[in-house]
Amino acid sequence: PEARPRRFKPVGESMETGGDGGFRFADLAAGWYGVVAESDGYATSFRYLPIHEEGQRAEGDVTLRKPVSSAVLVRDEPGRPVPGARLRSLTFVGENGEFWLRNDEERDAFGLSVAASDEGGRLRLPPLPEGTKIVTATIDHASLAPAAIGDVEVEPGDVAEVVMPPGVVVAMRIAAEEGAERPK
Repeated sequence: PEARPRRFKPVGESMETGGDGGFRFADLAAGWYGVVAESDGYATSFRYLPIHEEGQRAEGDVTLRKPVSSAVLVRDEPGRPVPGARLRSLTFVGENGEFWLRNDEERDAFGLSVAASDEGGRLRLPPLPEGTKIVTATIDHASLAPAAIGDVEVEPGDVAEVVMPPGVVVAMRIAAEEGAERPK
């Protein structure tokens, strides 16, 4: 398997497919590209396409499926609901391959905003295509330690419960060696 990209090349373009579902972006520089496919009544679908060298032709199919709305129940160790928990990262795999969203910037870039968990501790996941499996999801909260779920089939309703252990505030001071240039 190929290494995951650190950055994506922005194309900043969108297009409608032809009658056969085909599309083409010409003259893309080498790099990793995330293809987002959307159509009314279907879940937004994703696919990564790497272009290793200038002028290379990259091909791939994206299959659209019905959306599945699911949620994770977030609790603390005594079992109380945790409102305000946020999805930090999400890796899922489906018919179009593996796709990962590592931070808010990537979620926003691919149009997958996720609200914090509600008063009942329910963290609603973005609508994913049916048949999708969550490989791993990391959940954060300001006063609790992060927690993760993994190997979860996406289906309607609550798909998993995660328990967030108590967190610890860590303060650090970073010092440069004497005489070294100070980091910015």
